[in-house]
Amino acid sequence: PLRLRLQAYLEDFHSFCSKVGGSTAEVMSDILELEADRRAINITLNSLNEMSIIKVRDSLYPTIGRLYPNSTGISEKKGNAYVSKMAQAIELDAVRNAVDAFPEYKKALEGLSAATSGPGIEEGEKPLEKEFDELEVKLNTLAFEQQFHYGMYYAYVKLKEQEIRNIVWIADCISQDQKSEIDRYVVHIF
Repeated sequence: PLRLRLQAYLEDFHSFCSKVGGSTAEVMSDILELEADRRAINITLNSLNEMSIIKVRDSLYPTIGRLYPNSTGISEKKGNAYVSKMAQAIELDAVRNAVDAFPEYKKALEGLSAATSGPGIEEGEKPLEKEFDELEVKLNTLAFEQQFHYGMYYAYVKLKEQEIRNIVWIADCISQDQKSEIDRYVVHIF
């Protein structure tokens, strides 16, 4: 139920921003679509081995984003039900194929391998979450290049959240004497 409420929030907020129109709609649409796509990819990756969740994935995917409807929208019939490309994915390569048309998502998934999609991340690999955080920071900084819209307030708050995550990560690394790990998850802003 919480996941469905978050999905509804995202879709309702996107709808509201579209109704506001102008630069607000343009800026916020890109930011919210990225968040929707991030959620769809994360839902799929986190449930690759969960056969019970595969059956309900389509209901968990947001109906906005660049992946919708091509990858997360209902696209073909399997048995008695219609399912999306992402919902059918049972391995990492199927997820990569579903996002192949979107270079930034394809790049984010390149660092993942079947062995590293779990908690262990190889040296030099960029975690998927950091890739998405960098995309989000980029869109949020672009919000400041236009004038007279409400999207910059949302972007400001999101950039502050990222700044706080960076500070917490740096503090954790210092307190655990892992200074060499600081750059692994820090996302540079501006």
